[in-house]
Amino acid sequence: MPWTNSLDFHAGVNVGIGRFKPEFTADVLNLINLFDSTKGLVQYANFHDLLVVNAASDATTGKYTYTINSVAKPGADRYSRDDLRSRWQAQLGMKIRF
Repeated sequence: MPWTNSLDFHAGVNVGIGRFKPEFTADVLNLINLFDSTKGLVQYANFHDLLVVNAASDATTGKYTYTINSVAKPGADRYSRDDLRSRWQAQLGMKIRF
């Protein structure tokens, strides 16, 4: 698997209003991707492409023939991008304690 860089950010502010104590929060997941869309990408190997060599036997001769899977060929795209985890995401929240 390729190396993945990720940076998450959380900020919270407590504000006292009488006997209520609201807390406002802001979260940003994959902050690196917010500033540079080519960074913070999450890639994974497809499970159906893990076999490098496919073997099949010929029914008439009984000999095995081996073919190289397209993933093992030079220049092949071995990984797929996880679209949701490769994006930056933000969330705002509020919690009230009394």
